Amino acid sequence: MIKIEDVVSVLINTAIDMNIYLNSTKVNKLLYLVYGVYLYNFEPLFSHTKDKPRLFKNGPVFDYIQKYEENKIDFENKNNHKVKLSRNIRSIIKIVLKSFGKYDAVPLANWSMRKGGAWYEASKKDTSMKWGIIIDDELIEKEMDKIITKRIEV
Repeated sequence: MIKIEDVVSVLINTAIDMNIYLNSTKVNKLLYLVYGVYLYNFEPLFSHTKDKPRLFKNGPVFDYIQKYEENKIDFENKNNHKVKLSRNIRSIIKIVLKSFGKYDAVPLANWSMRKGGAWYEASKKDTSMKWGIIIDDELIEKEMDKIITKRIEV
């Protein structure tokens, strides 16, 4: 089973190695992309409902990241958390960071909420705009189908 804290740990450490500045909003958007690319190529990255991306006013978020103080997530320093993640997940993290790591949190948030994207479609489905509802994997897959040019081969 893949744990969200393991993926976040590798994402943060890899970003620091690549000199990419992070904050909670940016990590949420980068993790959303990692989730989406993995989903598109394989299956949902996280099996627990609590770890699925959710609708929020500034784009898709993950509860684990939103509670970064409680979970003691440090966005500026590498952690010593020993993690076993597949080569596929590590590759996806690197691809996402190379492609999107150069953008600040606000452009990433705006991109994640663009018309036709999963967040936008989920917000239309929930006309009451209750923050925190899970963004359906089917919507995320459709979004990734528009931006991914080639599936990952294993």
